[in-house]
Amino acid sequence: MIDEWNTREGTNAFGGVAILCHSSIKYKEICREKKFILIQIETIPERTLIGAVYVPPGKSPPLHLFSKCRNKPFFIFGDFNAKHSSWDCETNNDSGNQIASWLEQTGNSMILPNKSTSRRSNSIIDFGLTHDASGWITEVLDEGTSDHYPILIQSSLFVENSNNFRLDLLADHYEKHFDEPEPDNNNPFHCECLSIYDQISRAPTLPLESISIIEVIKEWKKFAPKKSTDSTDTSAFLLKKLPNEYINIITV
Repeated sequence: MIDEWNTREGTNAFGGVAILCHSSIKYKEICREKKFILIQIETIPERTLIGAVYVPPGKSPPLHLFSKCRNKPFFIFGDFNAKHSSWDCETNNDSGNQIASWLEQTGNSMILPNKSTSRRSNSIIDFGLTHDASGWITEVLDEGTSDHYPILIQSSLFVENSNNFRLDLLADHYEKHFDEPEPDNNNPFHCECLSIYDQISRAPTLPLESISIIEVIKEWKKFAPKKSTDSTDTSAFLLKKLPNEYINIITV
């Protein structure tokens, strides 16, 4: 389940961008501009920048925003509307020429789909820019009603072990569960319980009267297996389900 997302409106009806993050992934927002979002996620061995961009037809790509990723692991995906023969397009356009030149100057790479992503032309205009494209796998899916084909991308990134995440979650839960209770001094019932506890803590230590296991079993068998609970929220039905080994716990 994906619980969190970052969105940024565009300048036209088609140009918004979004990044959806699984709730188990730690991230923070780095940059938010028109048609561009950049976040940083916790990956191993170092943090990674993930971006989403939309470049309208006839517009220049925001290379100044891409430069925020300089000398850092980064992956920027989106609809660039950029065509160039370097990525098997039939023609070049201005946006494609700018990106090709930027890649040559910076030494960065592309994460390219395996075939055309546009339904209107034989062009790859949806792709990724990165410092290193090693280990990434893409697949263009012939699905949907958009004028762009959806792209399935398999990442080479490694996030924090999910078992560690579950362990931290459980640790936080039990730490809170077994922590010393915080009574509400404005609650009459809490105040009454605190008073009784104080009286018990000040009482002399008296030896408890011994109870034999035979007596416990005798009383235990008298319980009617009712599912309803008594004044102390104890269910006789559940008590009857207790294994015999547990009976020893309530004897002295």
